[in-house]
Amino acid sequence: LDELGKLAADVTLSMPGLLSPQEDAELIAEYADEIERIIESGAHKSGGKLYDAVRLALRKLIDRELGKKPVIEILITRV
Repeated sequence: LDELGKLAADVTLSMPGLLSPQEDAELIAEYADEIERIIESGAHKSGGKLYDAVRLALRKLIDRELGKKPVIEILITRV
């Protein structure tokens, strides 16, 4: 994120053991789009709230699509 809290680069997802970048590219892109939507909405300005919003949204999507509840780690880099 830049100093204004906007995306400074594309969202990157790594889900080893859960999704394959080759086989599940469409689903991974859907998850990345949802993360971008959350960030761009500006509703979560502080780092902790953004972290929780992204983590919970991903967890809900994965549970709905795959029926799994993985441990999710979020890394937000501010530049």
